[in-house]
Amino acid sequence: MIAITGANGFLGKHCKIYCKINDIKNVLFIDKKNFRYNTTKNFLLECQYFIHLAGINRSSKSDLYKNNLDLNKYYLDILSKNKNLKKIIFTSSIHRNKNNQYGRSKLKTENLLKNFCTSRNIKLKILILTNIFGEFCKPNYNSVVATICNEVMNNKEFKIKINKNIKLIYVKDVINNIFSNLKKNKLINNKHHTNISLHNLLIKIKGYKADYFNNVIPDFKNNFELNLFNTFRSYAFPKKIILKTKSFSDKRGSLWEVIKSKKNAHMFMSTTKKNNVRGNHFHTKKIERFIIMSGCGVIRFRHIFDDKIHKFKINSKDKNIIDIPTYCTHNLSNNESKELITLFYSNEIYNPKKTDTYYEKV
Repeated sequence: MIAITGANGFLGKHCKIYCKINDIKNVLFIDKKNFRYNTTKNFLLECQYFIHLAGINRSSKSDLYKNNLDLNKYYLDILSKNKNLKKIIFTSSIHRNKNNQYGRSKLKTENLLKNFCTSRNIKLKILILTNIFGEFCKPNYNSVVATICNEVMNNKEFKIKINKNIKLIYVKDVINNIFSNLKKNKLINNKHHTNISLHNLLIKIKGYKADYFNNVIPDFKNNFELNLFNTFRSYAFPKKIILKTKSFSDKRGSLWEVIKSKKNAHMFMSTTKKNNVRGNHFHTKKIERFIIMSGCGVIRFRHIFDDKIHKFKINSKDKNIIDIPTYCTHNLSNNESKELITLFYSNEIYNPKKTDTYYEKV
């Protein structure tokens, strides 16, 4: 039994994805709505592992320090009656030594947890995290990557006051480390961290914007670049994922550029008969796009943590490309009598043993 606080936060959402993909059962995700429920308290009295992600990062109020400590005390009061608890994992921050309410609350919570676990012979893992980036991160909140991506995507000018170097880590690497620490004790490997200056980060993201809207898939030198590109394009959803193509016409007919890749890619076509649906799945890292070559179809999108469905009617006359964001379940249906012909693109060669395709009905 695993209890995870901060379920609707940045890390919490990716914990949900991890549990879904890895089919981890008997997990309670605790958020602002259910943390005082009796069912939540009863689960906390029985759980074996407690992953503490919840906390206020920023607030205009002066009681951020007190609220974070009160929340921690609330959970520890309940867990003190738990005889099954084996381990607590707490996500702290590199800002823990700063003399502000957030930093002081993190360091104080660390000390409280150490005393609590020592007195009860419970294992404790404190993860002191650096700058985390990835999908679902709020701009202008706690990630400079999210802020830059959002500003650049929306044609705003991001100004760098001090060009400092920062250490970045992708959210999935953090989540993998959290779950690997449930029964073992592992450090986050240095290979998962990337050092980059704010200036170079901004240049790279601006380059991704130029590629994105020109239907060019960059040549990724490493996982960091792929993860950063996926993070950037996540801020295009839902209004900017339909991309224009360049077309050329002469007496012979028409030609339009579908997609250009700086590296090998996989392109394929499909036919969809009337009243049939393709898809109902999402991807975590794959870049996928498609264009209707003939016919008319309807594509539906839904972020996996949102109930709102976005629907677009697309046809071959528009010659638009549809970009499929990560963590966004989607399907394509044909409600017309004419057969639907679709050209698909993926940035990786299809591998049936490792598809990065997970079923989720739109």
